[in-house]
Amino acid sequence: MKRFLTALLLAALLLCAGGALAQMDDAASTAITADLYATPREGAQVLMTYYPGVRVEVLREVNTGFVQVNVGREGGSLTGYMRKADLVFGEEAIRQNRPLEVCYEQLSWTLYSYCDTRSEVLIECGDTTLYVMGECGDWVHATVDRGSEVITGFVNRKASGLREADRTTGYAAGIRTQPTADEPTREDAVAAARAHILADGIEANCVGGPITAELLDSCTVQVDMGYTYDTGDVPGESPLWYMVTFLYADRTWEDGLPMICGFCVLYVWDGEFVGYDYGKG
Repeated sequence: MKRFLTALLLAALLLCAGGALAQMDDAASTAITADLYATPREGAQVLMTYYPGVRVEVLREVNTGFVQVNVGREGGSLTGYMRKADLVFGEEAIRQNRPLEVCYEQLSWTLYSYCDTRSEVLIECGDTTLYVMGECGDWVHATVDRGSEVITGFVNRKASGLREADRTTGYAAGIRTQPTADEPTREDAVAAARAHILADGIEANCVGGPITAELLDSCTVQVDMGYTYDTGDVPGESPLWYMVTFLYADRTWEDGLPMICGFCVLYVWDGEFVGYDYGKG
């Protein structure tokens, strides 16, 4: 009987936590420079301090004005707690919350899966700009565009020679985003990209001849979205774009990067595709 009552109590607590989250969009970004804490309370250990405009995944809300969040992609992310007041919620609010772009110029660095030099090495780069989401002590949480894939991880400041004098900060030109209810879906974007690529007879990369439907069917498809600031007010200069990339499933470049068969960038205005660009990578 005691176990049964304990299970009921636990279920009720989970339901309450789930109900609180259900009223809050799990898409969020930092509205200001925000700390990620080890526990949900003021004065707790700071795991990382993030710059404004960093996207976070909200996991749950706690009763002290904090939410539990995950920052970064799988394999190089960090989970902790942020003040709810330090975040904005929902794609529309995120797009209006212009981010900072923080980077260290042209350095050699190693990207780890965690803030520990004994953790898995994700990437080693030489003479490459490092884009930073957050920093704390000897570590920075960074994001890397590797081919058509976005990777996040951690760089040791001392080991890589990161100096504050080498850090530049400015407003970012755009942010990664997700479609809202009145915008085309990712599936819509893939269908439109296929139609344009096939209709215009784009030549396949490293194969010879135009891209065919059969070739596209054999590819891995990736869809990225971005919202760009300071665009004009006429169609064709829409701030929202979708990039659909078709990757060969059976080949890579010499450095191990996925080989692009072809790609199409689609521009959106008032919920409709209004223009496109394409290429073969």
